[in-house]
Amino acid sequence: MARKGIVYKLRNLYSLGCSDSLNIYEECKLGIINRLTLICILLSLSLIAVNLSIGNYQGIIIDLLVILVVLLPVLGLNYYHKYRSAEYVFLWGVHLAVVAGSIHAAIENRPNEIELLLIPSAIAVVILLDGLGQWLLFVFNLIAFLVLKYFIVELDGSGYFKLAAIVMVAYTGIYYFVIQFKTQLIRALHKTENLNEKLIEKEKALTESNLAKDKLFSIVAHDLRAPLGLIQSLLDPSIITSLDRQKFMDYQATIRSRFKVLQENMNNLLTWAQSQLGSSKRVVSQFDLVTEVNSIIDLFADMTASKQIKTVREGQDEIVVNLDKNHVNIILRNLVHNAIKFSPQNGSISINLDQTSTSTIIQIIDSGKGVNDEMKSKILDAKLMDSGIGTGGERGSGVGLSFCQELIKKNKGSLDIKDNPSGGAIFEVSFIEA
Repeated sequence: MARKGIVYKLRNLYSLGCSDSLNIYEECKLGIINRLTLICILLSLSLIAVNLSIGNYQGIIIDLLVILVVLLPVLGLNYYHKYRSAEYVFLWGVHLAVVAGSIHAAIENRPNEIELLLIPSAIAVVILLDGLGQWLLFVFNLIAFLVLKYFIVELDGSGYFKLAAIVMVAYTGIYYFVIQFKTQLIRALHKTENLNEKLIEKEKALTESNLAKDKLFSIVAHDLRAPLGLIQSLLDPSIITSLDRQKFMDYQATIRSRFKVLQENMNNLLTWAQSQLGSSKRVVSQFDLVTEVNSIIDLFADMTASKQIKTVREGQDEIVVNLDKNHVNIILRNLVHNAIKFSPQNGSISINLDQTSTSTIIQIIDSGKGVNDEMKSKILDAKLMDSGIGTGGERGSGVGLSFCQELIKKNKGSLDIKDNPSGGAIFEVSFIEA
């Protein structure tokens, strides 16, 4: 258990400062910096112990300064998510510490190869930095290595130039191969991230599809079965034969009204299901929008009459558009049906049509209870929702308005839902002229 506890704490230190904003590559760099910093702290503490045993107090001061001025601040910067600053403090600090340690050893006339730490430091520079900072520190690393070798080893001219040539070739190889590896690694990580994003999107789409399927079955099982049962009861011969002519006519009007609601819900569900299967394509044709609106008003004449709702069409007498006629018909049917559903007895509905050189605008204004912000958001996001009960007890499928938004977008239009100052809602559809 103790070993597990130590390992767990070390892993916590390795991921110190990690946040959700980092991508995979940045997380890797953070882990490398944290690991190297902890290793350097342990190394510095070991050197302090060695220098203390031999009485090298100047070396102890250098090691303490490295811990206090470089290594601990690096961990602090990472903790506070200052990742770029932590990288520069660590790399520059390590380089200066190596140079200072080498110079101190040379002054004390102690042979050492501490400057060889600059070679792995050069690799770390290329891995962890990018741009101008990478070049500056890499060149500083190379110059520091050559200068330290010249003064510490005391090479003659030919020997030094031979060493310089070897070092230049070695550093060029380091830079080229590490850069190539880093580039390929970043590309692979980006591909992995893109694949993960696509998988998440597909998972989300699948979840939404399953929810939509569950919603569809719920609608078929409940919202369509109930009106079918009501219509069946209204057609019971024992009830019909007991009615006088006037009551029979009233029953007939009720049946027609219920049947139209049922038919509208079925049309919405079937067309929506077709679109989910990808078989609903946009077919553009030229037609008169006013004629379509008039036919929709006639379609719902029984419903508006039963609630004594006054329906008025305003605007131009002829508006020719180039859109998908079937889609526009579905949009109009749903918006008008929704306005009738939520308008009170003796209410009013206004359908305003306007066309400019750049757009065609349809406004459907009702005198109902309006639309709250949550419902607006669901409609505009084309999400399925629970259908509200109309002022006359009407039930819908919850598909219509969401499907409207989907079809509006397919026809390169936009939907805006506003509050009617005199009460109710304004559904405004705009189609941009091609």
